[in-house]
Formats: sequence, structure tokens, C-alpha cells
Amino acid sequence: MRLSGKNILVVGVGPGLGTATAYMLLKDGANVAAVARKEERLEKVKETLSDPANLLCIAADASSMEGAQKITKAVAEKFDGVDGIALYGYPGAQDSLNELIESWTCGRYLENWLGDAVYVIT
Repeated sequence: MRLSGKNILVVGVGPGLGTATAYMLLKDGANVAAVARKEERLEKVKETLSDPANLLCIAADASSMEGAQKITKAVAEKFDGVDGIALYGYPGAQDSLNELIESWTCGRYLENWLGDAVYVIT
């Protein structure tokens, strides 16, 4: 398990890529904080992923500063920092999370082929 002990934030967990990313990260041993705007979507994610102990689900709008602060607080309470971030389908989330991300030690910024922002913290 290559990601054992790593804390990854996945923003934009819906029925597609976000859930698949969370699944693969969990399977590889990571602690995952999954963010979606709607609580009911997160309930389906918990069912799909069998609600493992290393999954934290957060209902928040990451495109707002209030949502970004809620995410940061929840992650800080559950995990000891963040080792990586994947952003899916959240226009504006990058802007609201940038200030918070800069307070973490961000090694490099990547943009995947879908144009989604992915931060990798080394």
C-alpha cells in the first residue's frame, strides 16, 4: 500500500471521477477526505465505498470561502495535515482554496488532461 498514512483531499466527489478517485486512494491505503456539495451524494459515496474508517465525508461548497474553511477545519480535526488534493468539477473552488492551500506545503501544481486542478504535496 503505497499511500498508507497519506491524507488526500478529494473535492467534487460525485457519481463519477471523484468517487472513483476516492475508491482507488482508499484501496491504496490513503486516508481520504471526500467533499461534495450535497449530503445525500455523500451518503451514496459512503455506501459505494463501504464507509471505511479512513474516509471522512464533508458536505460543503468548496467554491466559497466559508465552505473552504469548513473543509479545512474538518480535515484538521480528523487528519494530521494534507498530503495531496484532487479537484473535480468545482468552478471557483481553486480560487477559494488557494489561500488555504498556500498555508500547506504545496510541492507542485499539475493540471490533468481533463483540465481539473490537482495539487500534489511532496
